[in-house]
Amino acid sequence: GQFDKLAQSWSRPSLITVKDGTAEKKVLVFGGGYDDTIDDRHVATPSNGNAIYFVDTDGDFIRELTHQDMDYGIPSDLRVLDTDDDGLADRIYVGDLGGQVWRLDFDDISQANDFKLEPLIDVSGNGYQPFFYPPSVSLQLSSGPAAFFAVSIGSGNRDNPLADQNQGALYLIEDKTPQNDAVSTLTVNDLYNATSAELQSSNETVVATAQQELDQASGWYIQLHPGEKILSETITLDNNIFATSFTPVDDGTASSVCDVTPMAQNRLLGVSLTDAGPANNLSSDESESNDTNSLVHNRFTDLAAQGIASQPQLVFGKDSTSAQLFVGKEEVSSVAPVLHRSLWYTK
Repeated sequence: GQFDKLAQSWSRPSLITVKDGTAEKKVLVFGGGYDDTIDDRHVATPSNGNAIYFVDTDGDFIRELTHQDMDYGIPSDLRVLDTDDDGLADRIYVGDLGGQVWRLDFDDISQANDFKLEPLIDVSGNGYQPFFYPPSVSLQLSSGPAAFFAVSIGSGNRDNPLADQNQGALYLIEDKTPQNDAVSTLTVNDLYNATSAELQSSNETVVATAQQELDQASGWYIQLHPGEKILSETITLDNNIFATSFTPVDDGTASSVCDVTPMAQNRLLGVSLTDAGPANNLSSDESESNDTNSLVHNRFTDLAAQGIASQPQLVFGKDSTSAQLFVGKEEVSSVAPVLHRSLWYTK
């Protein structure tokens, strides 16, 4: 019926408050989901699930939103924002299985022409880059004359975590397009390739060239190792981005994921949002040299977690000046964000 593009419901519904004519209304919004006809594919494949749905809290259909270039399923949760701080949701970011990150602007959900759905970026030029998890979005105020939304997202094939045919990446996209303006779709060529950490080099000439390239780009990306995947949400704190990655290790004797994952390598990636340099020097390597290999390695710390590591979590202890960074039960590091009181109330 009206849910003709709906696939397996991997996308968790978000309960949001929106404008509905002259009133406010609570609705549920979610991605079209995962289509199992693409199981074990290693290239982007058109499929069902290629839509965003709005429904009433009782399940009644409100709207199906899709696009002529939205060919791939959306198993990810959605990242919903209230960009003008009026208490009503008005923007959504989400990635799909074809390497596209979508931006949806909306106002009055009762008006079909109040929805604007456009691809923010298409990174399919970087190989198979499926997005199974939502981006982290932060408002950047101090990186130039105009504010912009920093959208960070990691790629990796969750439906086949043992595959080593593709390699994931961590992306940071600078979305500088104002609300409801036409979005010019970026590609991976519009991002600075920060994989080799040249911005952190001790060679001033190398740094100057890299900085010029970054300044002209609309963000950056870090390529992971072959077979390495980001299989969780990214988080942003105090201009740092954190994500976990998973790399299968197969000696050829395993017959299932249960046999392989104890031999897998999990890592925590921590980088600066502004230049993709190491965040708080998370490296498990005690070397502090400035050679390229050390600088790249300092973005990562190895995890003891077995199987696929979960999303990083920050724990703010009572009366503590820092936060503890956990992956599962493993405390990885502490970070000392600058905390500002933004709201208080009494009753």
